[in-house]
Amino acid sequence: MPPAAEEPEHFKAATVDEVLRIEEVANAEFYVGDLFRRRFRGDPPDYPKHFVAFYKPDRSMLQAVGYVHYTSFEDSWLCGGLVIDDRLYRRMPAAHRNLIREAGGIAEKLLRDTFALAEKVDLRAGFRHTTDRYVMVCWNKTLPDDEKQQRLARVVALGPF
Repeated sequence: MPPAAEEPEHFKAATVDEVLRIEEVANAEFYVGDLFRRRFRGDPPDYPKHFVAFYKPDRSMLQAVGYVHYTSFEDSWLCGGLVIDDRLYRRMPAAHRNLIREAGGIAEKLLRDTFALAEKVDLRAGFRHTTDRYVMVCWNKTLPDDEKQQRLARVVALGPF
């Protein structure tokens, strides 16, 4: 029998941030068009905002491994189109997969990083947390409290988006 094939040499990484990076991109088609079509059987949105998770298998290479889209709805932002390239994930060396898994996985990192970025920007821009864990608001005009609660209830009623 021939000797077992050795796993290709990959750089040693100590943290998930050394192998996985989340970036906002202007053109989802360029980075994740085929991945999006494979999962959703349609083209990725051609309007902003797009975030791509890039995997770094070697010191000078990046590969798109995940995607999420944000779109405005009334006075809110909704996220959807979350997709992870399971084929690429399975080809990663075990050490890199372990780092990613210990950080919660690609989808969780993609959402946590984009939510954290959005939260920082939102708070600076005047948004405030609400009684719903996943919804923040920025009231651009003075509204009675009951109207604020009605508007919040409509957004919450949409469920996960």
